[in-house]
Amino acid sequence: MRGLILLDLDETLVDREAVLRVWADEVATAAGEPSIAEWLIAHDRQDGKVRQRESFLSGVAGRLGWDTPVEDLLANWPNMFGSRYRLEPAVSEALTHARTLGFRLCVVSNGDAQRQRAKVEAMNLENLVHACVISGEIGVRKPSRRIFEIAAQRAGADLTGDVWVIGDDPVADIGGAAQIGAHGLWVNRNGRDWPSELPPPHATFSQPVAAMEHITAG
Repeated sequence: MRGLILLDLDETLVDREAVLRVWADEVATAAGEPSIAEWLIAHDRQDGKVRQRESFLSGVAGRLGWDTPVEDLLANWPNMFGSRYRLEPAVSEALTHARTLGFRLCVVSNGDAQRQRAKVEAMNLENLVHACVISGEIGVRKPSRRIFEIAAQRAGADLTGDVWVIGDDPVADIGGAAQIGAHGLWVNRNGRDWPSELPPPHATFSQPVAAMEHITAG
């Protein structure tokens, strides 16, 4: 085994903002209000973070005049949104290449079990990596050391060797990497500033493929 690579999902392997924009454009077009797409995208966030889905869908229903109960919208959200996720061919190729070289790979994602699992299935991730661990399925979230321990075990590895964490969240991913003594590779798709109060990542990349190549070329 060459090492263990622990990968975040949203905004790391997949550009969630791009998926959201496609969904918002389609919803706005169906509603006959193309201009509402920007409102939908803005409404997705609250205080700089992804808004709770119940609050988000309640607001969307009110703005668009949907009479579907929010509970039903929530139940359908994994199919409505998560099923749209796709891996770019270059990302799939990078994962396959890493496996061929002998790396163990595991996706480690915070989030609701049903919603994140729908994304995993839509991307065919379980055929590309050794395991997928979702916080909503095990009751532990990043940056807890425990979720990384479970991920390593399920991938057939441990945290004592050469371990890499690739993710977009400075605390959950890069902070989590620091807790387990791993190399933290920050995927910064949108040119954000690194929080000055936090220790810096091992390296920063604008795309996940570049982060993967940094590991596999070593």
